[in-house]
Amino acid sequence: MRPALIVLLLITLSTVASAGAIDVAYTVTGAPGAWNVDFNVTNNMSAWPMQNVYHFGVLLSGNNVVGSPGNFSQAFSPYTNFFNGGSMLFYNNTWQDVTFGAGGDLPPGSSLSGFIVGISDVAPPTQVSWFAYSTASSGDPADGYTGIEGFYNDGLSAGFEGIASPAATAGVPEPATLAVVAGSLGLLSLVRRKLSRR
Repeated sequence: MRPALIVLLLITLSTVASAGAIDVAYTVTGAPGAWNVDFNVTNNMSAWPMQNVYHFGVLLSGNNVVGSPGNFSQAFSPYTNFFNGGSMLFYNNTWQDVTFGAGGDLPPGSSLSGFIVGISDVAPPTQVSWFAYSTASSGDPADGYTGIEGFYNDGLSAGFEGIASPAATAGVPEPATLAVVAGSLGLLSLVRRKLSRR
């Protein structure tokens, strides 16, 4: 197998862990019956430099927003994206940027944590459903989101939904990273065997 083909296969495998338009992860602190779940939202829409995230929400066992970062404050809940073409979920913890995206607390290329929800579950969540909306801070449709991700796009704003997993802790790779490493090692092993038979 040629080295160029090996590199191409490794690049293809690495896309498994590539970022979406919006990425969400969370950390959990506390103890059974008193967890704080802190969400970190990353806006990866660098191809649309004016698309600021202005609305974010999660679905957890209870409605108890205990932290809001920057210009974001607790917003109306429950909130559903069903009427905009999204899922039928009712998100019970939501935040909105009081500047409606114009101030840019969460512009492309940035991350923001501090979206914190307190829950009284015995065990911390292993996955959390989330949604986010972005809009062109310029108000100009020329700065609208033109990507294909998401469930909503009116030419100016876009809506996204996904499943968040706990953030990787120091020394513990995320599952997607493990899949890439395992696939890469398997591929290298196969190539090594083929080359040794020559």
